[in-house]
Amino acid sequence: MSNDFLVILGTHVDSERKKNITEKLLIELKKSNVDVFLSTHSNDYLSELSKLCKFVHYDNNNSFIYRQDFFDNIEHINDNPFEFGVSAYNYYHDFGTVIEYLPGSPHSKSALSLLRNGIITAKHHSYKWVVYLEYDLVTPIKGFFNLIKNTIQELELYDKDCFYFKNGNPGDSFNFLWGGFFVIKTNPIYENKKLIHSEWFKSKRKWIKEWKLSFFESCVEFSIKQTFNDSKIISNNIENHYKDIWDISNYGKISQCKYGETLYKDKTIKEGLNVHLYPHKNNKLLIYVFNDTNKNINISDITVKGGDENLFYYENFKIDSHNWYVNEIKDIFHLEYVELNYTINEESISYSENFKIKDINLIHSNLLRIE
Repeated sequence: MSNDFLVILGTHVDSERKKNITEKLLIELKKSNVDVFLSTHSNDYLSELSKLCKFVHYDNNNSFIYRQDFFDNIEHINDNPFEFGVSAYNYYHDFGTVIEYLPGSPHSKSALSLLRNGIITAKHHSYKWVVYLEYDLVTPIKGFFNLIKNTIQELELYDKDCFYFKNGNPGDSFNFLWGGFFVIKTNPIYENKKLIHSEWFKSKRKWIKEWKLSFFESCVEFSIKQTFNDSKIISNNIENHYKDIWDISNYGKISQCKYGETLYKDKTIKEGLNVHLYPHKNNKLLIYVFNDTNKNINISDITVKGGDENLFYYENFKIDSHNWYVNEIKDIFHLEYVELNYTINEESISYSENFKIKDINLIHSNLLRIE
């Protein structure tokens, strides 16, 4: 049976800890004679890890999609931006609600390309099934081979083509469990025009045009539902099954690492400080600062410019833990661009964002706003 499927192992191994986790999983799979396609965006440790795999694909196009990329391509998310699934981040204050329709995973494009590369290889080498795992998944109680074997046997017994876990949140339009584990029949998914045969992977702009604000998981679930009839899919609620499969206290612990370990060097500041420009429905532009960390932060300087014109400037801006600040940026509609910059010297952080004034209504409608 192990030659009927190819395990696509999505990785970004950029530390000794991640290398050890990946190596342990690869050794386990190799002992069961499982064919593995190591799909990676990092060339660190490849000489060691490649010895444990049948295939290795290193893709150096590891572009993360940031807020500025959406500003630069806002016209491409105007047409049904939520079609493929997105989460809203709402912060409630006495002045109003701060709303962001930005994906929580800037690495969605990169992650999806790892899966795409593996599916293409599986097709070209005539594997009947593709199995997707991420390198940091906790080993099941009975091992990965047994989980894969039993899942494929169930699919074949009931004449199904796909298995995946749902995260169980009934409020999500897409509720695909992050990071795997999932199993898909190779030939049909290879024929999916959007996932495999469009050019979304070539640039940030093409990604935004094709997938709007999507998470990796919502793209996968959309592709599965587009490819297979519902009657051919088994989608189990993870909350009902994780205790039987993994020795963990809650299903949030299935993954051993978080993408923020790669994305953020200082998770406290990078993840917890929000300094941005937000449109308001009354043709206003507001600067909003929110410190959602457990420490007070001193921002060395904040500047909002329109061309050569200073619209807002503040030196040694101090924002206490879990406090917010908001102020209106006035007289902007004669300008072409507005630009925000700030620095935090003691943390060696600098940030810049800009967008066209003519795009404010699109940004307000489809990306972020204060209301």
